[in-house]
Amino acid sequence: FIVKFPNNYDKSNPYRLIFAMHCMGASAQDIGGTNFRGDGAYNYYRLGSIATNAILVAPQGNSNGTWNGEQDHKFFDDMLKLFKDTLCIDTARVFACGFSFGAMFTYSLSLNHQQQLRAVACYAPANYNIWLPTNKHLPIAYMQTTGMNDGTCPWDRGGRGGKYCAIVHAEDNGCDNPKNLPAWTSGPYKVFDYQGCEKGYPVKIVTFNGGHTAGESWIPQMTWDFFSQF
Repeated sequence: FIVKFPNNYDKSNPYRLIFAMHCMGASAQDIGGTNFRGDGAYNYYRLGSIATNAILVAPQGNSNGTWNGEQDHKFFDDMLKLFKDTLCIDTARVFACGFSFGAMFTYSLSLNHQQQLRAVACYAPANYNIWLPTNKHLPIAYMQTTGMNDGTCPWDRGGRGGKYCAIVHAEDNGCDNPKNLPAWTSGPYKVFDYQGCEKGYPVKIVTFNGGHTAGESWIPQMTWDFFSQF
């Protein structure tokens, strides 16, 4: 893994900790680097330029490809323990984000690490083709983006897809779940904030006119605004 510290890191000041999970074909070097990628998978999904008072981590998955389910859950646990033991972090403000397979891994963690992760942001997640643990059905703040022309991790693929990742967390957070979930139809993007959620556990869905990407210009600031409310 690669770690980015705030300027003038102070070991007596508890910092937010943000994990940025790479997509298939990318690596920790890509996520931790500043070389432009059209899919947005660089500079900690561009949070490196915004979340300047947080510790950012880019872990390395399976040979720049997929994430190894249970093994990488253990890897995440080991990293988190190491950082808790050696860095000054706010253990109540640990976050994760990722794109594509990185979003799928982040979603997987969100199902059984609700007590370790305060919030997650999943860019183009899917609820299949990855190991999913038994859901503990505990609340977690959840944000998600999906392009409505995404053919890789689609919004709805016959009863599975990104839409259903959001629905799971809306149900677990006690949100009002509309029968017809609003999605993009016009303009650059559509934001839908679930209502009635348990206090402190919002669920935000952003659908947009685009494909399989985390490179939309508004994603980093929207993510940081979502994380920094906690």
